[in-house]
Amino acid sequence: MCTQKPPHCCSDELYKRYGLVLRTYLTDSALPEIKKKQHEYMLEEFSYRWKNHQLMVKWMKNFFGYLVRTGVL
Repeated sequence: MCTQKPPHCCSDELYKRYGLVLRTYLTDSALPEIKKKQHEYMLEEFSYRWKNHQLMVKWMKNFFGYLVRTGVL
């Protein structure tokens, strides 16, 4: 799907959707949960969400890095 030649290549659309999903998750899920908490509980929630975010970004970096290396992006 992503390694096909244009016009069948969907890598640009995938990249845009990844950004949209990431923004939506952060604004609709993570931020409200962090704002609900107070004091050290807020920091614990932030730390939990930050670790999840770092893991997701790491895997997406690897995935999109592969697409860049293969010349698709």
